[in-house]
This record gives sequence, C-alpha cells and structure tokens, in this order.
Amino acid sequence: MLTTIGLAGIAEQAGTDIETLLTDVLTDLDHQIQNPQTYRDDGVHNGLDYLVFPLSLILNALPALGLERFVEFRRNWLDTAVSIFDRLSPDSRASQVLFLVSALESLGKLEVYFPHREELVAQCVGDYLASTNGLRPDDYLRCTYLVHLTVQLGKVEELNPQVLDVLSNTLIRRLQGGDRDGGVRNKYQSDTMLAAYSLSAFARLGKLEALFGSSALLPKLIGQLVPDGDEFRCDSPKLCFAMIDAALRLAPGGDSKVRRKVGLSEMIV
Repeated sequence: MLTTIGLAGIAEQAGTDIETLLTDVLTDLDHQIQNPQTYRDDGVHNGLDYLVFPLSLILNALPALGLERFVEFRRNWLDTAVSIFDRLSPDSRASQVLFLVSALESLGKLEVYFPHREELVAQCVGDYLASTNGLRPDDYLRCTYLVHLTVQLGKVEELNPQVLDVLSNTLIRRLQGGDRDGGVRNKYQSDTMLAAYSLSAFARLGKLEALFGSSALLPKLIGQLVPDGDEFRCDSPKLCFAMIDAALRLAPGGDSKVRRKVGLSEMIV
C-alpha cells in the first residue's frame, strides 16, 4: 500500500501521516528484534518470517515515498534485514528472498549485499529443493517466488527444472483430489491460490502452453472451483490479478513468447 501511494504521488491525499506511520512501525519492529517473540505458525510462515517480510515491504516503499532516510532510523535496516534473512530456513528463504531482493534493488543496494546474483539464485533454489520432497501442498507458493526471483535477477538459466515440475505435479495431484492432509487444511491449500500462483509463474516465464496445452491443467482446476465458497471469495482477487498480469504479457508489447499459442479468450475462461 505504501509503495502504491508513493508511486501514485498521493501521500498527502491519503490522509495519513506517512512519516509518523513509518516511525511507529519501525519502532515496533525494533522492539520485536530486541525482545524476541514467539509467533504462531500459520502452516507456511513462522518465526523470523514475521520480521523480514514486513521489513522488506517497508524498505521497498521508501524510495517511492522519497523517505530513504528511514533506512537509518534507530538502526541500519538493510543490515538488519539481510542478517535476519541469513538466519532463515531454506523454506523461509524461498518465500522471502523475492521481497528482500525487491527492496534492495529499489534502494540501489542489491549489489552491495548480493554481488553475485547467480549464487543467490542457485543457493535459494538448491537449498529449497533439497529441503522438500515436492509433495507438500504449499510447495507451489515458494516455487512461484523462486520463478519470479530468477526472472527479476535475469538468471532464468539458474532455475532448476524441478521447480516447474513441482508446480505441475501439484496441479495434477490437486485435480486428483490429493494434497488434503487427511482433511486438515491451511489457507495455502486453496485451489484458487494454486491456480493464481501457477498462472503467475508460468506466465512470467512465457510457458503458458504448459498449463493450457493438451493437459489443460489450469482450465480443469479453475473449472472445479466453488464460486460460492468462503475460500473462493477470499482468494479470487489473486486469481484475477494473475489473469490480468498474464493478459498484459500476451498483449502487443508484452514479454510473453507464447502470444500466438495461447489466446486471451482461452486464458480468461
């Protein structure tokens, strides 16, 4: 939200004292770091995730707001964010690295902290794949972030094909009624979220034919969504955003290489 407000140039119209808000939030994060807390596991995130995620989002917003000086408010927040990231598990790194990299890039500091992009990608992808059997129902989430990371850093060649295999196989299992953990679910097992994240990942790579080809994996999954369910109402905006993003990439001037293979009308069925 802060990034959007900054880019739109509407900080004053937003009716919120942005500097006061940043002061309060960073003061609270500083307190949490000095007084470690126990955070509730939501099935995907835990522990330090709850520090590095909001911190990365705040740091990413500072240039858009013209408030880069807050990087040094109370402490050096870039040093802090990278230090926390270094302590994360492979799972957490896979889901948090994209947000941290985006923040560092926006502040012009990525090369300072990660001078070798290919090493960062190889480590995050390799460590994550070594930590999972690819059968966890929320693996798709982290794999999507890793796809976006490789594209953003211009290191798609470093993306292990297993990442896309995990995404495709998760779709297949979900269509077969799997990934239910004996009926115990968390919000990341949402079919709607799986559809949104899968579309986002394959569209970013220009590989939509993997979802809309002869297997028709994504149309089949979307076809079994329950429109009147609470899960759908909560997660459908993510799917809509993913569709819009994919459509823009397919449009003239978009960056998809499969524009002639997948029509817009097919994608938004």
